[in-house]
Amino acid sequence: MHSGRNLVFVTGCGRSGTTYLQRLLASHPQVKTGPESHLFSLYIDPLLKAWDYQVKVATRDTRSGSGLPCYMDDAQYINTLKGFLFELLKQMVNNIERDRIFVEKSPSHVNSISSIHELLPKAQIIHIIRDPRDVVASILAASRSWGKNWAVDNAKIAAHTWCKHINNVIKASKKLDKSNFLRLGMKPLLPILLNPW
Repeated sequence: MHSGRNLVFVTGCGRSGTTYLQRLLASHPQVKTGPESHLFSLYIDPLLKAWDYQVKVATRDTRSGSGLPCYMDDAQYINTLKGFLFELLKQMVNNIERDRIFVEKSPSHVNSISSIHELLPKAQIIHIIRDPRDVVASILAASRSWGKNWAVDNAKIAAHTWCKHINNVIKASKKLDKSNFLRLGMKPLLPILLNPW
């Protein structure tokens, strides 16, 4: 579990079909899943960002500095963070058998691919791409009903969110091994996205 060998992260811009893909995968008898955890986007990424910020401040500060970088180095912090992550994962996957897969689906992890890969190098990441026109229409529809708490009601903002998410994934995926990353989506659109000019 510590390498993420039996973890699969399904991600993509919200309303791209991540839930549908999660349910398809979970229909296999050796796959377990659960509700969206936002494990990295809400819990791990803020701790990584806080560390990076404190390290930058410490390098500029001519005095003794402040924060955790005064007490530990980068490797010690990352190891401590991994321990916290593994404890959280233990609660989520509930001692999953070695031959089983746990599928975690949180669209918000579309912005966490680099940190997932850094802390769980053997984890698999599946990124699903849906036509942006359909995504925007679905977000707007959700904003008028069950998704009022999270879905934006402005087409321009929804389209911008889709573009931002796609760009973040393309940038992060360049550093990943192809055996750990799978992109699913519209074949006619993919060459344009990956080589826009």
